Amino acid sequence: MTTTKVLAWIHFANQPSDLYLATVTDATPKNLVTFAAGAELGDVAGQMVTGFDVQCADGSVLDYIEIVDASGGQTIQNMGGEREVLGTPDSNVNLSISNISIQVQRGMVIKANTAD
Repeated sequence: MTTTKVLAWIHFANQPSDLYLATVTDATPKNLVTFAAGAELGDVAGQMVTGFDVQCADGSVLDYIEIVDASGGQTIQNMGGEREVLGTPDSNVNLSISNISIQVQRGMVIKANTAD
């Protein structure tokens, strides 16, 4: 098993985007927390997630990213992948999602899972 650094810019409707991060062991989903305060997604309850951009360490594969509610129910899950070849439009992210509207509720978390 290897570990991978995962960074995610989470975009909100009424506040600036925030940087979430985690060190993920392959095949073991891990909660991402804010860089500045170590807060989870549910700590901004009432906000609206409008998108996210996720980047893993060079050579790493993002298996999926998901938002889970307080009871463990999956709100959204998107499959990731490898970054594109350097110089292409998507060469800096493993996954980019936009034009979504997810109301953040207390207890929600965003999780990332990586693969070899």
